[in-house]
Amino acid sequence: MPNYVIAEASRWEFLSQLSKEPNNTVIELVRDKTATEKRVSEELRGQSNVRLAQAGYSSLQPIPSCQNADTTQFTGSGLDYLIANAGLMPQFDAYDPIGVLGQRREVLEEYLTKYFKVNVVKKVIALTSGQAALDMIPNYKTEFSAQYSKEGVVFMSICPGMADTGLFAAVTLEQMQGLMGIWKSFEEYAPHFKGPRVENGDGGSFVSHYGNQQWL
Repeated sequence: MPNYVIAEASRWEFLSQLSKEPNNTVIELVRDKTATEKRVSEELRGQSNVRLAQAGYSSLQPIPSCQNADTTQFTGSGLDYLIANAGLMPQFDAYDPIGVLGQRREVLEEYLTKYFKVNVVKKVIALTSGQAALDMIPNYKTEFSAQYSKEGVVFMSICPGMADTGLFAAVTLEQMQGLMGIWKSFEEYAPHFKGPRVENGDGGSFVSHYGNQQWL
């Protein structure tokens, strides 16, 4: 009976997938506990294996408390998986190149600082992108996997494919036109691609949702 802690489970997909298995115990760390409780009650009605805990991610303060928390009060045993899904994802830099963003230097500097403080952390399992598949990047995961394999810890990077996180729910018409240009390049790269799919891989590897180096 695996036990999971998910940082920022309000992005939902990890929670909805893992909680389907009744033998799993899923503990969510969320910034907006009220909103997540409402969604859980509406969409995961009747599932008793979900627990909620409020946490922030803009400083290192919550990390020791989470690390030392007694998970046995929820699970009856220790913790099996910690999924670091939290991150800062504002839409300020989602559509424009750096040359355009640089015209608002103060705002750009503010967001870069926030990104560094919140997003630049070491994770055991990293949700990543095929666009980051440089030869040197998988080597870091391989190194960590070799170092900790004797302790039973697996390090991986996984590209989840296309996932609806709600990030583009409020895009403007102009921004949507820019996104359509990106989609066109995706279609040229992978004409067969019609929707999301997720699969697993092996420790120390860097794989897409197909389990190989095909990113779409």
